[in-house]
Amino acid sequence: MGLHRFLAVFGLISAAALAVSGCAPVTMIDPPQLELGPPSAPSVTNIKVENGGGEVLYNGPRPADGRIEANPTPQQLDGTLKITRTYSDGSVKEQTLAFDAGKPVKIEHSDATGEYYIDKSNPPATPKFYVGLRPSYEFRSRSGTGIIRLEDGVNILGLIKGDNDSSNPSFKGDMGFMLNNSFLGLGQKWGLELSGSYYNAKSSTNIDTVSNPGRLAFFGPVTGGGVSVGAADFTNVRYVSNYWSWQVEPRLRKSYTVGSLYGKPLMMNSYVGFQYGEDEDDEDLDFESPGIPLRVSSRVMLDNSYYGPEFGFYDSWEYCPGLHFTAGAFAKLNVNNLTAKRSLSVTDGANISGEDSLKDTTVTMGGGLNLGLNYKFAPNLTARVGYEYEYADNTPYLDQDQTHGGVSLKTQSSDIHRIFIGARLKFQ
Repeated sequence: MGLHRFLAVFGLISAAALAVSGCAPVTMIDPPQLELGPPSAPSVTNIKVENGGGEVLYNGPRPADGRIEANPTPQQLDGTLKITRTYSDGSVKEQTLAFDAGKPVKIEHSDATGEYYIDKSNPPATPKFYVGLRPSYEFRSRSGTGIIRLEDGVNILGLIKGDNDSSNPSFKGDMGFMLNNSFLGLGQKWGLELSGSYYNAKSSTNIDTVSNPGRLAFFGPVTGGGVSVGAADFTNVRYVSNYWSWQVEPRLRKSYTVGSLYGKPLMMNSYVGFQYGEDEDDEDLDFESPGIPLRVSSRVMLDNSYYGPEFGFYDSWEYCPGLHFTAGAFAKLNVNNLTAKRSLSVTDGANISGEDSLKDTTVTMGGGLNLGLNYKFAPNLTARVGYEYEYADNTPYLDQDQTHGGVSLKTQSSDIHRIFIGARLKFQ
C-alpha cells in the first residue's frame, strides 16, 4: 500500500470513530463535596473541689445536670474553694472562690463568662418548699368473708363467701420542704414532709338462688353464734362490703449521694416517720327463703385505728438529663386497735335478733416496694409514673369458726397493687 493510500484509510477510520463517539451517551461525575465546620469545644471530664486547707470535698465526673452536692462539715468550709476542671483535650482550668467561712455556700456557673460565682440570691440555708399529688389506681385483695354454711348436722358441706376484692382510684398527696443546712448531725439536704392518702371501694356478692341439700346456717350475734334452719333454698342473697382507709404520715427526709452507676450519680432518698390511720369495713348481708318463710338481715362494722413507725428509701439514677429511674422499699410497724359491732335480725314466724361488740389489739408488720420514672419538665416541675406493691398485714376481719359459730376479732393480710401518676412542684 502506498503512503498516500495509508493516510487516506487512516483518515476515514478516524472520522468514523469520531462520528460514533459523538452519538454515545456521556456521564458526568460530580466532584466530591467537602465541608469543614468549626472544631467542637472540649467537654469537662472531671471536677475537683478543695477547700483552703487542701481537703478534697469532691473529685469525680461532672454530673449530667451539672450540679454537685456535697456535705462538708462547717470546719471544712473555711472560706475558700478551689475548683479544678479537667477537659477532654487534656487542658486544666483552675478557679478560686472566697465566701463566709463556716456557712453553707451555693455556687453557680455563668455561661457568659465560663466562670463559677457565689450565688447569694438563694443561699442553701433557705428552705425549698414543695407540694405533690400522686393519684393511683389501686387493686386491693382481701380475704373473702364467710357468710353462710351448708350443713348436715355437724358436717359442713360447703361455705359461701362474700367477695372482698376491689379496684378503685385512690388519692395521695404530700407537702414539705428541703433545706441545705447542717442540723442535729443530719448533714445537709434534709427536710420535713407531711403525707396523706385516702381510698374507698365497694365489693359485692349477688346470688339469685342457693340450692340446699341439707340444713342451712348463717352467722350472727345470737345464742350458738348464728341460726340454723331446715332444708330449703336461699334466694336473693346480697352481700356488700363498703371499705375505706386513710392515713397521715409526718416524715423526716434525707437526701445524699451514694456513688455512681455507669458514670452517673446515684442519689439515695431516705425517710423515717410516724403513721396514723384507719381502716373500716361495713359488711351487709340480706337474703330470704320463701319456702320456710325466712328473711335475714345482718350487719357487721369493722374498724382498725392503727399507728406506728415507718421507714423507707428510694434510689434515683439519672439515665439522661431530666429523666430519672427510681427504685425503693418501705416497712411499717403497726399497733392495731380493733373494734367490731354486729347485728342480726331473723324473721321466720318468730323474730330473732341480737347485737354485740368486740375489741382487740394486735401488732403487725407490713411493707412493700416501688419502681418509677421521674421526668423534670422544668426546673421546679417533675412528673412521675410508676408501680407500687404493698403487703398490708393490718386489715380487720372476723375469724369465724365454721363448726360452732364462735368468732374472734383479728387482722389479716391484704395484697395492694398501685399504678400511679403524679407531679411535684417546688417553690424557690
